[in-house]
Amino acid sequence: MARKARIEHGHVVELLTAEPFPEFHPALMWVDASAEVQIGWTYADGCFAAPEPPTAGAIAGGYLAALQEVMDLTARSHGYDDVKSAMSYMQSSIPKFAAEASAMCEWRDAVWRYGLEEMDLIRSGLKPLPALEEFVSAMPQIVWPQGVSLTA
Repeated sequence: MARKARIEHGHVVELLTAEPFPEFHPALMWVDASAEVQIGWTYADGCFAAPEPPTAGAIAGGYLAALQEVMDLTARSHGYDDVKSAMSYMQSSIPKFAAEASAMCEWRDAVWRYGLEEMDLIRSGLKPLPALEEFVSAMPQIVWPQGVSLTA
């Protein structure tokens, strides 16, 4: 059976094994491919290459970005645009907003402390890289202020 890879912009985007190999529009570039070639590999000058594994910095950046996304979603769940918007109410004359901003600020610091300390442990080899979902679910949880009114 013939195994071929379809190439677009120097990358494998599709693999097909067939005998006989069907005819496709000539604009589609199909080349012979060994069993090891995978979608996402590059193809140049007749050679395939596996993608480089992500760097530790790229992995850490993705994990920390996930924490930021959760913080922003949490702020949105309380009517703010994002965590920065929520914290902009620290000096608000409306007690509820000021209290929520303070809680958000304390939580943000706890989340970043957690994320950066965990990444340091992982980079140093003292801890294995957890699944992203596990990493995010272990982040500190916000404690929203209770019983604070809109008026003083």
